[in-house]
Amino acid sequence: MNERDLGELLSVAVADPPPSRVIDLERVHRDGSRTLMRRRTLTSIAAALAVAAVVAVAATVVRDGAPIRPGPTPAEVSPTAAPPAPPAAPVVFDPSRLRVVPQWIPAGLDDTLQRVSTESHEFSYVHWRRVGDEFPLRTVSIAVYASGVEPPDPELRAVRESTAPPERGPGIGTAPSTWYPDVMMLKWRWATGAWAEVRVRGAFDRPNREVAVRIARNLRTDADGSVTVPFTVPAPPVPLRLVETLVGRHDNGYEAQLVFSDRDHTARPGRPVPHLLVIGVQADASRKGDGKVGEPHTTIGGHPAIVTFAQGWGGRVMLFDVDDHRVDVYAGDEATLRYIQQPAAIALARGVRIVPNPRDPSSWTSTPIR
Repeated sequence: MNERDLGELLSVAVADPPPSRVIDLERVHRDGSRTLMRRRTLTSIAAALAVAAVVAVAATVVRDGAPIRPGPTPAEVSPTAAPPAPPAAPVVFDPSRLRVVPQWIPAGLDDTLQRVSTESHEFSYVHWRRVGDEFPLRTVSIAVYASGVEPPDPELRAVRESTAPPERGPGIGTAPSTWYPDVMMLKWRWATGAWAEVRVRGAFDRPNREVAVRIARNLRTDADGSVTVPFTVPAPPVPLRLVETLVGRHDNGYEAQLVFSDRDHTARPGRPVPHLLVIGVQADASRKGDGKVGEPHTTIGGHPAIVTFAQGWGGRVMLFDVDDHRVDVYAGDEATLRYIQQPAAIALARGVRIVPNPRDPSSWTSTPIR
């Protein structure tokens, strides 16, 4: 669960080579905190990139009429009906609250990721399976931005040799939309001064543009649910405050992360990555490392551990087999070390408590900071 690796989880290119299936915080925040869902064997992140029950949040996503987790099935909005005008967009989202809820997603997308930051709500749904030497990929990515946050220019994402111009899309509520065929993305203003995007890639049972429009028209932006996670942790030192929550899940498990910073925004497009402290857990009972995170070289509280701190870089403490989970505390840069030195990071890692029944998302907590 490397902080410079929680990378491009929310924008997977169909042609990309298969990643390791772990959410790499390092990479995501290094690239501007834009989560690009690369199916990284979240198996170590068990409920990770596969937002276990899409995150046991107070809202339920419906896939072709089937709820992801037990609970009432929300009424699906008609693909042709225009929803009422949305409320005004906030300048800053509360990362512990779920204001945006996708109410329709195509069936068969197995891995799910939800990221709520002060700047945006982002969701990614992926189907990734090996067929011979090929990895067929279908993805849906949704991003809803706070007022004043400018998403990256979709035309800059397009394949350079392609020249397909943007197309006028249908109305989403009362707002016009634009379809970018090069990147298969629908973009519109969900509220005054606030953008939303839906990207659909791969082969579906209908044209990708139609899928994107249906998702957009079934996107609720006035919800008020709680983001829940399978662990609690002591509050980090002031001035670090919660700026992002991330929950993922796929067939092998789940993971959850809390991201803290001394600034309100994690990283606006085009701006440098700010100071970050990431605390996360992933369902993984192994007492050994792997080629990505390395191997334990010490012991802390009876748990195999990796402890790496370096001035000019940052640091991390990783504990293995903590109630069948891996615990990771990651200081993203040298500036963060002003608040979190090695002893404090070890204390935070040892202070993580897994909820009594983490395999059941309904048992997760909405108040993880003690």
